[in-house]
Amino acid sequence: MWRVCTGKAEQLPPPPPPRPPRGEAFVRPFSGGPAKNPDNPVQVLYNMVIDRATRCLYITTPYLVLDRQMIEGLIRTAKSGVDVRIFMPGIYDKFYVHAVSRHHFGALLKGGIRIFEYTPGFLHAKELVADGQLAICGSVNLDFRSLWEHYECGALFVGGAVVEEIEADIRAIQEQSREIFYEECST
Repeated sequence: MWRVCTGKAEQLPPPPPPRPPRGEAFVRPFSGGPAKNPDNPVQVLYNMVIDRATRCLYITTPYLVLDRQMIEGLIRTAKSGVDVRIFMPGIYDKFYVHAVSRHHFGALLKGGIRIFEYTPGFLHAKELVADGQLAICGSVNLDFRSLWEHYECGALFVGGAVVEEIEADIRAIQEQSREIFYEECST
């Protein structure tokens, strides 16, 4: 951010030496934004997780404004037999984002992705869980602005109780959600 605002790059001190792992879980904070483009680690991380899921991939996001690469990746993953589910708010905060988010529902549904709208209100959670083994939680919406234009951060969790808690949270969200079907979006 400093470099984007001032045009100057500052030397950072070297990172401390890695510590030996303790426990069975792994946590890795991450961040992204304009200063890290064109190789934004947030987009790379999400694409990697989507491409490597083998059993299930559940995503919550308040905004779903996808580029072609993300759409193709999600559909490719679903067509490989992975249970891909996306959870969105049933009540939106911005009508135009609602319209843009729903624009690709037909293609995603036809590609084998299940989409749900959370009925009690606005769903602002930004979570992802893959295969019950890996989870992401943070400020990243699944949209172009979050992936490329905004400063975002999050944490990647591999194994451990946090992954289980995020998956349980998404399952609780599904219990209060309405599934969207292709017929609703094909007209």
